Amino acid sequence: MNSRGNKLFLFKNFLAYLRVKDWLHVLGLTLLGTAFNSFFSIFSYKAFSALAVSALYLAHGFSLNNYFDADIDKRINKQYLPPGGKKLLFFSYSLFIVNCFISYRICAPVFYLVLAGSLLASLYSAPPFRMKKSAFPNIILNSAGFAIIFLIGFAAVRGRITRASAMTAALFALLFIPLQIVHQIAHAEADRAENILTLYNRYGYAKTLAILKASLSLLVLWSLLIGALYRDYIAVFYLTLPLSLAIFYFLKKLRGAGNALQKSATELRDILKKICLLYGTALILAFRAAG
Repeated sequence: MNSRGNKLFLFKNFLAYLRVKDWLHVLGLTLLGTAFNSFFSIFSYKAFSALAVSALYLAHGFSLNNYFDADIDKRINKQYLPPGGKKLLFFSYSLFIVNCFISYRICAPVFYLVLAGSLLASLYSAPPFRMKKSAFPNIILNSAGFAIIFLIGFAAVRGRITRASAMTAALFALLFIPLQIVHQIAHAEADRAENILTLYNRYGYAKTLAILKASLSLLVLWSLLIGALYRDYIAVFYLTLPLSLAIFYFLKKLRGAGNALQKSATELRDILKKICLLYGTALILAFRAAG
């Protein structure tokens, strides 16, 4: 391969390591954060700035995880992408530095959220901590990292973080717990091969399902608390309740054992993604009514 071909290969490798298709839909949390401030904030330049920060935030987190998972992907993942060595790590942190500059220009809270997100990503993916190998830290760090995206959207237009926005971000963190558990079941074999002790690999199907259901119950109770404290946002409870019931209903799709269970979890994950997109859209409309 000539020099031009090498550069083109490396560039495509960098883009692939961003895994845009895996997180593009998560940018909806940014729009939810801006809409929570006021519906028409979605159409402001600050909302577009928040989307840019969130995209760089996710690209950094996912590419960092990919870099430290490169050896695992080489042995297990059929869609393995050959690593570009330390250049990929440099690339990931270059995204982070650019994001720090942009977020600092928006406001201090957004800048601090970007810093916090990078710290969570490092604790999750990078040695010596690499907490993705531990059952509960894996879930907690992932959920918190995604919830920050909601706060980025809110803080970018409001300039600060309020108690109501923090409680709503916690709601999304709780929502990501059952979603992450289903994702872990779908990837159980690969995780087990690398001794990654997800909830499912550590506790088995029955206990993991019980934890999943408990997290859904807590999600409903938390949404009820938000509605009780902030009457303008009672719709959060009215929408979260049917969401949780729908997830409960579709849990019946988890069946079989081994590869059959992983396949059913993959199918369920796709269903839940669509349900959550509907939930997010409904929340945005509810925030418009509240504002």
